Amino acid sequence: MIKWIDLENDPTFRADYLFFLQQANTYIATIFWDVFNDGNKCKQITAAVNQIEQNGKKQIDKGLRKSLFTKEGKKNLDVFKAGFIELLETFTIQRKDSFAQKLRLVHVIPLSFVDFTKLVERLKDKRHFLEHFEEKTRRNEPGPNNDRVILDLGLLLPPVLGGLFLGAVSRAISRMSRNDEDFREAVRKSFFASFEHRKQAARDANSSIRKKENMKRQKRLAAERQEQKWHKLYLRYFPHEVHPRYNHLNFKLRFLFIGEPRVEQIIQLLDKVYCPQEVHFRNEVEAVYETSMRINILIWEYLKKSGVKQKKWPKQLKAIRNHVAHNGFFWAAPDISNDGDKLLVSAVFRDLFLLANKMQDGQRKFSEFRSQIKGVLARQKYALVTPMVFIDDAGNQISVADNPARTPASKVVRYWSAGNRSKFLNSTNYRVDKRLRVIHLMRQWSRDIDDLKTTGTK
Repeated sequence: MIKWIDLENDPTFRADYLFFLQQANTYIATIFWDVFNDGNKCKQITAAVNQIEQNGKKQIDKGLRKSLFTKEGKKNLDVFKAGFIELLETFTIQRKDSFAQKLRLVHVIPLSFVDFTKLVERLKDKRHFLEHFEEKTRRNEPGPNNDRVILDLGLLLPPVLGGLFLGAVSRAISRMSRNDEDFREAVRKSFFASFEHRKQAARDANSSIRKKENMKRQKRLAAERQEQKWHKLYLRYFPHEVHPRYNHLNFKLRFLFIGEPRVEQIIQLLDKVYCPQEVHFRNEVEAVYETSMRINILIWEYLKKSGVKQKKWPKQLKAIRNHVAHNGFFWAAPDISNDGDKLLVSAVFRDLFLLANKMQDGQRKFSEFRSQIKGVLARQKYALVTPMVFIDDAGNQISVADNPARTPASKVVRYWSAGNRSKFLNSTNYRVDKRLRVIHLMRQWSRDIDDLKTTGTK
């Protein structure tokens, strides 16, 4: 049977693993700033840092200090830096309790403050082990328990990234010319067991909120207002007549991880590409997010496997790497082209292309890399067809409008043939979402990348 060390011996899998650890890093940073979101609380950070430096007689890590006290640095807070966990443990008991409450009730992560810091410590150790893998294995130093780390990732990452992590596991197994479905299934069960645990914790939290005797009136009203906020968001992204849809809980878990600023960024992008219209969270926002994350992984792998020292990288590639690592969209990388509001896809791939000139057999590797990107973009070329009628237990044909809870699953249609057109364009029996905004966006990105075929630089 395959073991974790077999996968970790593969540099490509190590690069993939590090990418997902970095996504967890970014979400932990989001939770941190969600707690310390005003000037008064930021003073508590300053006091905690001063206490660490006075008691330990040492300066806090420069990178961590920059992330804590500068506006630009906050975007790239690395919670795995030395000193971050010590910083958390320095806060007062009241602040720790507030942190744990926000963790459970808002972000639906069922951990105490102490358990959460242990989670951060494990993920930090895992990243360090993978980054220094050759040295650690040469010394026969064991790494953190992978089964425990997967459970931790399941508490932090949404299902879409869990699926991408499983894809990385499957590709690593294939590269070994092995077939171990039992191992892959064990990883899948571990990851999604944590996700289900998180959902159950959310149900329990909502249940306790509704019990008036468990909360003072002011806190109960605040909790109810929070629920109203999520209900309004839900109706914005899933209007009553729009299907398919998530339940409130699944929507909340996904929305929190992506983050409202990133959701708005995707909507603005879609509005520029095609006429503004009602946005659908699942069919559009998540589709663009998933595609972007798949391309981010490919960019991350390409840079990690280049074999070129960073000091020889083309200018701005380090900024692109950091941007991708911190869950930033590749199409919104730091402005390296001075094009103002123009999308930067061509500029990003131009610098990635220039790196190929410094790589051994670089042109072939870049060609393979571009083909992988094109394949990811092509996956989004489909329409969704939702039946508007269903057959009840008595054999009667019932309209979904009369019973929305019984809406059948949508069907993916990849080829809009004459037969499909005549079958599905009956609006009484089917609702068709051609996903035109997403498809137009994927075509635009594909054209931007194709421009490199003849010129190499754009």
